[in-house]
Amino acid sequence: MEKAKSHTVHTFSKQRGIFKVVTQRYRVKGGTKGGRTQNVDISQRSCTCGKWISHHLPCSHVMAGCLAENLDWKKWIEPYHYSSKLHKLWEPIIYPLDPTECWNYVLPVQWQRYGKLVPDEGCRKIKKKRGDKGESVRIRTEMDQSRSGIKCSRCHQQGHTKRSKLCPLSSSAV
Repeated sequence: MEKAKSHTVHTFSKQRGIFKVVTQRYRVKGGTKGGRTQNVDISQRSCTCGKWISHHLPCSHVMAGCLAENLDWKKWIEPYHYSSKLHKLWEPIIYPLDPTECWNYVLPVQWQRYGKLVPDEGCRKIKKKRGDKGESVRIRTEMDQSRSGIKCSRCHQQGHTKRSKLCPLSSSAV
């Protein structure tokens, strides 16, 4: 409604409900918006923006034209948008549920048998304290396991790193 009040309306035919509506120009980051012209024909239920036809609700251009000519824009809302019509539409289809005691469907799992559910402590994250070199906070899965193990970047053998004394090419071994 506020948006419709900012539009400029030029009436071409009050009897047929034909208006030319110019939207207000305003600044946005990187330029301006608005300043577009839309043609409204109330008798045909059309606006060149296309929103009235697609949503079956009057767009801001229709509202602006109706406000300029003291017409009730609410009468152009399709009746199925009103909540009273929606309630009547769904009333014969939706029924209230009976209390659970009256259900003759037995739940597949009987929760009383299991008692209180206790979470698996092994799946919890271990919180690290500052300076603590305990276990990792991350929960590891089978996707985290490396396929090749440790490999030396100097001699390209498996089982040690370039800093290790096991590397035949390390400076301490030479």
